[in-house]
Amino acid sequence: MKLNSASSTSRLVFRLGIACLVLVIFLLGAGSHKYRVHHEIRSYIETLLNLNEFEKQFDDDDSMGESVLDDEDPCNMRRVPMGYCPGPSAFDEPQYQKEFAKQLEGLGSGGQHDDGGYVTENYPELLAESLGYYTIKPAPGTVPDRLHSESVRDLDDGQISELMLDFEHPAVTTRSLFAEHLERPDDVLIILHGLNSNANKVMGLDNDDYLRMAGRYYYDYGMDTLAFDITEYPPLDSINNTRLRFYDATARGLYIRSVCDVFRFLELAEKYRRVMIYGLSSGSMLALELAPLCGPFSLIIADDGINFAGPSIWRDPENAKSGVKFGSFIDFLRPFHENVSFVDMIYHSRSPLYVIARPVSAYHDWVDTVFVIGEGVDGTSPVNFVDKILPHHVPEFDEVLNPIFERDVQDLEGFNLTAK
Repeated sequence: MKLNSASSTSRLVFRLGIACLVLVIFLLGAGSHKYRVHHEIRSYIETLLNLNEFEKQFDDDDSMGESVLDDEDPCNMRRVPMGYCPGPSAFDEPQYQKEFAKQLEGLGSGGQHDDGGYVTENYPELLAESLGYYTIKPAPGTVPDRLHSESVRDLDDGQISELMLDFEHPAVTTRSLFAEHLERPDDVLIILHGLNSNANKVMGLDNDDYLRMAGRYYYDYGMDTLAFDITEYPPLDSINNTRLRFYDATARGLYIRSVCDVFRFLELAEKYRRVMIYGLSSGSMLALELAPLCGPFSLIIADDGINFAGPSIWRDPENAKSGVKFGSFIDFLRPFHENVSFVDMIYHSRSPLYVIARPVSAYHDWVDTVFVIGEGVDGTSPVNFVDKILPHHVPEFDEVLNPIFERDVQDLEGFNLTAK
């Protein structure tokens, strides 16, 4: 009797556990066919649990329903310790893993030349193909059908709108916050945040972080500001990136396409005298990647991120491999880094660039074969490298950014570049 009672109790506990799991999945909306790329835990879990589209693909493939094992397969007679039976090719590397390994090997080759950097003439096309930029399709219909406002709240002398951008392929929605003055100013600033931040923090609607509420700061400074939500918690960003690859897209391709489409749909170039982009940390890498794909913009500022994902990738591939958790930085649709050089990121830009780094002198050897290096920051050359002043990973409003916006750059330390 004691044994039967214990067995019944175990079965009851097991059933209760299953019921709780089903309830949690139901409450989190696991059946949704869309997910929004922003910083709510619910959305992340929806992304992880949204398997319907994959299951439908498998259902449509007749071969997926056939067993890989036959009656004579010895796996039918025994179980391996982990509780599953591998097929005949279980220990062969799958094609995806082979491609990913090839990309990791390629991280150390791009730009590794005695003469420093070099120019890849078809870099914009390679970049677009690697990111899936052109396979990402906006939702059909007019602009209001694609880009719509979810909520609007009052802001000092204006309002802030939550903008949702719908895509048809893949079926996702991205989010941004747009702060507008009642009387339109001359300038609008697009802000791309870095790791572990979000648009709410940038706009001062959530706790402050290393972005120092840059969106609210420059709204009060007199600009309209537009901050994009980017899934930049690294492990979940990598999950999103892997999932999007099934649709011939990537996470970074989606973020860049979002910026470019909103820029176009809102007709910002027609409404403002200057449309500028500021990216900090990994947001600066997005700024550099979108530079040859859309625009032109009045200027693009890439702040304190190129050190992480720029020359470090080419100079130290082992370091890049150890950061494989940053999947969207290195996992492209096609091998990419081994086919391009560091200087491609700045050479092919459609817009004037300001690259803020520390120290900028470290980049001389990477650019002197392609560019003529001029002394000082001049504000008129197509590319300017500017030294960071503060020892912190933050926007330097008074020290660096405001002089750039005000075209008062003669006191900034750095150098300028003009293509040879």
